[in-house]
Amino acid sequence: VFLLARDADNTRTLVRNFLALVIAGLLYLGLDHGLLAPLQGVSPSLLMLVAFFVALGVGVPVSFSLMFGVFLANSASFILPAPAIVQNMVTGSTKFILLAIPFFLSTGYLLNLGGLSTRLIDFASSMVGHLRGGLAHVNVLNSLMVGGISGSSSADAASSTKILVPEMVQRGYSPAFSCAVTASSAILPNVVPPAIAMLVYASVANVSIARLFMAGILPAILCAGVLMGVSYLISVRRQYQTATARAPWSDVWRSFLRALPVLVITVGVLGGIRFGIITATEAGVIALIWTFVLGKFVFREYGWKKFYRAFAECGTDAALVGFLIAASVPFAWVLIAEQVPQEIVAWASTIVDGQLGLFIILLVVLAAAGMFLDLTPAMLIIAPLFLPMMTNAGVDPVQLGIIIIIVLQLGGVSPPVGLLVFISSQIAKVSPSAVFRAVVPFIAGAMVVVVLLCLFPFLTVGLWELWG
Repeated sequence: VFLLARDADNTRTLVRNFLALVIAGLLYLGLDHGLLAPLQGVSPSLLMLVAFFVALGVGVPVSFSLMFGVFLANSASFILPAPAIVQNMVTGSTKFILLAIPFFLSTGYLLNLGGLSTRLIDFASSMVGHLRGGLAHVNVLNSLMVGGISGSSSADAASSTKILVPEMVQRGYSPAFSCAVTASSAILPNVVPPAIAMLVYASVANVSIARLFMAGILPAILCAGVLMGVSYLISVRRQYQTATARAPWSDVWRSFLRALPVLVITVGVLGGIRFGIITATEAGVIALIWTFVLGKFVFREYGWKKFYRAFAECGTDAALVGFLIAASVPFAWVLIAEQVPQEIVAWASTIVDGQLGLFIILLVVLAAAGMFLDLTPAMLIIAPLFLPMMTNAGVDPVQLGIIIIIVLQLGGVSPPVGLLVFISSQIAKVSPSAVFRAVVPFIAGAMVVVVLLCLFPFLTVGLWELWG
């Protein structure tokens, strides 16, 4: 009914939807008449993966591609009955920690709606705006601070493009470079805590969310420093925005006080979780309420209609994430039931030796997956496969999680999918191909940080150990 009612005034769309329903009905009837009999001898994992990538290739959304692969594999091999698949989906998507996702997503939406991100931009500008390429540094530093509150890369890419890119272009930066800085710095919200990606990984790997949050602080600062360094070198080479006089300390202090009510959120979330006062989910509730009170009642930046529209949009995004997690659970279950992780471990041990070799294999797989899949589905598929192998080799699952998140997030700025690049280029009306070329130095810089994280575990797990 929904398909036939959608765009009913467009004859071409109506015919296409009707044919889709007819084909789906014929396939459904065919299941009772041995349609899948020739596939019964095929490995369920192989059949599932092939079906998944074929569906993805013809434009089926990721969640439905995952479900299609699972149901096809199980219908052909009878490895799981259909009710068990649904039960797996429900069980996997109802973990308590996943409740934090809609709360932090909502916080990010209200952060932009309430004009609170502008206060962070003013504070960042007062600190680094005087440097060569100052607005590029402001862009990166703003993403670092916003990431500690919203945890959403897409939201950061969209808001920073709307606010900062026009100003950068007006001051002489090329549009492609401005979008490249914005898109590459938008990886930070999924690295600096509290990040949505960390919550998803914690639910998959069963690791402490508090440890994971703490582990993201130093890598996020390193990534921000590298991105600012690349911005500086390019700004010097192209003579973008010469250095100016440093802002007076009175201006810095004033902008800090304006941004302080927002910065309190990050400190409260991290401190509360680290010292066991609140859980990650409770921290999300507190952050949401605090952001709502600031934007609606203290600064009076929006009315109830804008609030409703923002919440409706955020509700859709949160539902998409939840449905994606649910669809990935039986997908991973089939792989584990087929002992695919064990086979990967055995294969990897025959061609490489030690942690370094395993990291090389992992990085290659992550880079390839990140180019075609979004961060969340790629992590939900890859993490269960490599987690046993890496932990057996002595790699801390928290260290592994941060590395997985960063490398997969770089897929958001890599062709052909490059979601963050497309968001920024579409809003700024810049050619995506030009932005993809401009973002290459930033990707190279971020990969240097990834190599350091692989070689020095202290950069991820050390801060937690120092805090006792």
